[in-house]
Amino acid sequence: MSPPKSVNSRVVYALAGLLELAVRFKLLRSLPISKTGVKLLSLPLEFPAEKAVTELSYTPEVSFQQGIDRCMPMLEKMLKQGP
Repeated sequence: MSPPKSVNSRVVYALAGLLELAVRFKLLRSLPISKTGVKLLSLPLEFPAEKAVTELSYTPEVSFQQGIDRCMPMLEKMLKQGP
């Protein structure tokens, strides 16, 4: 069985609420995700650079993929270290 492509944000929001309670009652030391984080991640946000390019003559120094490739080692290291 393949994993779902998306998860209902209401379900994740409810789980985040339970996690917040667990942290409050010292059952967990750190919060993996908050209700606010769930709300922000479930918004349909886009950050296109076209307007900056056309109106401000902005030229990105690296491509999106190059930026991701540069960030991944740091993110992986942070995940291994934990909070």
